[in-house]
Amino acid sequence: MPTPDEIYNVVDDGDKLVKASALDAAFQTYHQLYLNDKASIIVPEIITAAEITTLIENLRNVRTVAYEPNATTATGTMDIDIVHIGDAYTVKSCLYTVPAFAFSSWNTLIDGTGISHAAADTIAISDDITLYAQ
Repeated sequence: MPTPDEIYNVVDDGDKLVKASALDAAFQTYHQLYLNDKASIIVPEIITAAEITTLIENLRNVRTVAYEPNATTATGTMDIDIVHIGDAYTVKSCLYTVPAFAFSSWNTLIDGTGISHAAADTIAISDDITLYAQ
């Protein structure tokens, strides 16, 4: 994802700004990840400074929630979620399976000594977080 500094890589054309490729990539990333918009969007060739400011604030205020199986023999996949800082987030059920093991909870540390969360717990997101299956 482009950094906010890369997003500002635009050409000033009076009161409007002509977008650069990094800005287009940021729009695409934001729409696809945060808004879960899998369809392509059309980004205008001309964009206002206010629109850039809004985009940058949206990108600065999102964090990721990732899920890891914590076992090399695990099967299954889980998507990374994009969440606004401060939003209530509901922890997902585990979609990983490991032969001869039953899922009990998620933990913020791989060894299980961090903060535990059950599926369906509601947590506040303030930073990127990875949850490991226990």
